[in-house]
Amino acid sequence: MKMKLPRDAQTDLMMKTGQIGVLGLLLCAAVFSASADKPGECPPEGYLAEKYLSTYTACQSDDDCGDSWKCCTDNGYKYCKPPAQERPGSCPDCTDQPRTTDYCTSDSMCADGSKCCTQNGGKTCLPSVGDKKGSCRRKTPIMCIVAMRSTCLSDSMCNGDYKCCPSDNGCYNECQKPV
Repeated sequence: MKMKLPRDAQTDLMMKTGQIGVLGLLLCAAVFSASADKPGECPPEGYLAEKYLSTYTACQSDDDCGDSWKCCTDNGYKYCKPPAQERPGSCPDCTDQPRTTDYCTSDSMCADGSKCCTQNGGKTCLPSVGDKKGSCRRKTPIMCIVAMRSTCLSDSMCNGDYKCCPSDNGCYNECQKPV
């Protein structure tokens, strides 16, 4: 035999249940909003020779990293890294060798006055050689029918005194002799 509660007791029980549900939702929202990502983007993943791969995971979220550093995935594991940042200046001429190991992937991983440059088959921190002189030729952009991948994103990716400029059709960037 079921026992039926008086109408006032039923209403009181429903109100308490509803209040507990609302409190639970507020608690969940507070917990998830407290662990927001820090501003900035993670640097690209580095290329590592198999012997350098680590199985050490240093963080689960940005909250585990000090200062402005972010928790970034690299070669299948998570590490605290400074947010990606391009510094002014350019890299010295690089040697063309097969890629082996990257010791950096962003200028933010290098000391002040240095840039992350391709050298001896990988990326490493090298002293900046300053801004490249000259400017890009003026182009009249056209409508690109086929998207093409740029061969550079900044002057630091170009050898010697070449600069990263829009292509003749303006559909991608490439290293060119400055004017």
